[in-house]
Amino acid sequence: MLVRIYGEYANKYPDFLDTMPEGMAQSIKNAGECKRLVHNTCSPKCTGYDFMMGNERFQKCRYNCFEFLVTDENNPFIKSFIENELKERTAA
Repeated sequence: MLVRIYGEYANKYPDFLDTMPEGMAQSIKNAGECKRLVHNTCSPKCTGYDFMMGNERFQKCRYNCFEFLVTDENNPFIKSFIENELKERTAA
């Protein structure tokens, strides 16, 4: 099973992103780039995510950037990810 998180505010909690297990980080790295941010060729209504993880900048598609396998190892990080996102959304 996969979970998709719409991390609209992921750029606000880079320290958390740096703590994710390698499998989750690799999932983000393998996600498709945002064609709108990178090439300005996707739908004008669509905006991807532009964020830092470690020393690397990512510009990823919002529809597959934060898709993670639900596993015993990932579950605490998925929960923390959602908590971080909710915290930033309510602060906005």
